[in-house]
This record gives sequence, structure tokens and C-alpha cells, in this order.
Amino acid sequence: MKPDCDLLVLGGGISGAGVALEAARRGLRVTLVEARDYAWGASSRSSKLVHGGLRYLQSGALHLTRESVQEREALLRELPGLVERIGFVMAHRRPFGPGRRTMQIGLRLYDHLAGRRARGWASNADIPWLVPGLATDDGASLYEDATTDDARLTLRVLQEARSLGAELHNHTTLTALQRDGRGQIRGATLRGPDGFERSVACRCIVSASGPWLGTVAALAGAAPPRL
Repeated sequence: MKPDCDLLVLGGGISGAGVALEAARRGLRVTLVEARDYAWGASSRSSKLVHGGLRYLQSGALHLTRESVQEREALLRELPGLVERIGFVMAHRRPFGPGRRTMQIGLRLYDHLAGRRARGWASNADIPWLVPGLATDDGASLYEDATTDDARLTLRVLQEARSLGAELHNHTTLTALQRDGRGQIRGATLRGPDGFERSVACRCIVSASGPWLGTVAALAGAAPPRL
């Protein structure tokens, strides 16, 4: 019997939306379900930042910084008006945080990975013009990251996934997982907003349910993961 879809995605936040989009781009038949509304959870309650991984440099995770800053730049190119650059002023106060020299070295590398120069420096005399009332001992480092409306970004990704054939359902809850004769999960029972249940057969399920992953694990008979 042919399954209803190749991939069933559980969760309509940015993670589930991204999985659905990439799968649809590859020609897979995708169904995504969200128990509440799209971007209802963390994907509408984030810091609104699209950061390039500057914080990873402190721990020496250069590969994570490179990946993050490249993804940031890609979003800026592909989604103008939805993802925009935002400037930051990092005051240097002794004995807290990295000093001016360390920070400028890190920002030089940060700019190199991004392929553009955005770093700068403000003296103590400049600070009142930039951020009135900000206390500094040794000026401030200037750099850029990006910001977005996280819920709108999620909806944009879902819209693109739907345009490529993905089937999307919100206010649809998972009530059971179905297994084949070998014990492999090959489908799910879903309850729609009308209160009726239907079964969906699939080749694979991806749970992108965030902090509700424990509920999915319980239905699968697995130990709840530690998040």
C-alpha cells in the first residue's frame, strides 16, 4: 500500500518549517501538522536575533561561527525587509568581559567569515552620542548581526514549502503512532480542528516539537529526552 506521504513533520515552528521546506525542495511528499497555530511556541517568543555565532568564538568553536554567520548572510540576501541588519555597542568595563584588544581581534575574524567589514570602535567621548548614559572604561566595540520577526519568518518558510507541494495543517494534534509488522513507526493518527481523527501513513516521521518532544516520545514508547 502506497503511503499518504514520504515525510510527516510534527511541529509548525521554524525547525519543522525548515525541515518541510528542504524535503519539499527535494521532491518529497510532505505533510506537516501543528497542534496549535504556526509559530505558536518558541518561534514567536525568541530574542528576534539572527546571530552569526560571535559567542562561539570565545569557546573556540570556529566551525559553528562560520556556519552561523554564513546562514545569517544568506537570510539577509534572500529575505530583504524580513531579515535586517542591526548594530550593537559592546561597552568595555573593567574587569568584566573581554577587553578592547581581544574583542577587536574576534570581530576582525567575525568580519572575515562574513565576507564584509562591519566592526568599529567608539571612544569614551563618542559613547554619549551613541548611547547616552552608557558607562564605559575603555570605549566600546561596534559590530552587526541581524534581526527578524520570528513568527513572520516561520510563516514565510511554511508558505514556500506549501508552494512546493507540502501539505500543512494547524490545530491538528497527534493522538497515536502506528507501527508496521516489524515494529517500525510508519504512520500516525491525527485529530483535526473538527474533532475527527484520520490516519496518515508515511515513510518517515520527524518530530520538531521542541519542549513537547516528551509527549511524542511517550507515544513512541521511548524514554523522554533531556532538553
